[in-house]
Amino acid sequence: MRKQLVRRGFTIVELLVVIAIIGTLVGLLLPAVQGAREASRATVCMNTLKQLALGLATYEGARGRFPPGAITWVGEYVGKRVGPGDWYDDHGWYTQIGAYIEEVAWSNSIDLPP
Repeated sequence: MRKQLVRRGFTIVELLVVIAIIGTLVGLLLPAVQGAREASRATVCMNTLKQLALGLATYEGARGRFPPGAITWVGEYVGKRVGPGDWYDDHGWYTQIGAYIEEVAWSNSIDLPP
């Protein structure tokens, strides 16, 4: 009698079925991953807003008022009057609360008027 060779392995159809199943599972998984990323971004944004609100409240508690919307000066502090062609620096409220939102080094690097 003749011995028959028995081949062990996958047929191309079986391989295609496995690839299709894996593709379907990945297709189901990707929206869940994107949803988790979006939830993470929303959490980071909300935390940042809470930190800014806390910094503003701490500034108000320490100084008795909220920071002005902007400080503008040329050389020495001149208030909000800046002549045409003058160089000026405009700092918003966010530069004034730096020390209150754990950005002390950044806040110290800004030369704000008294």
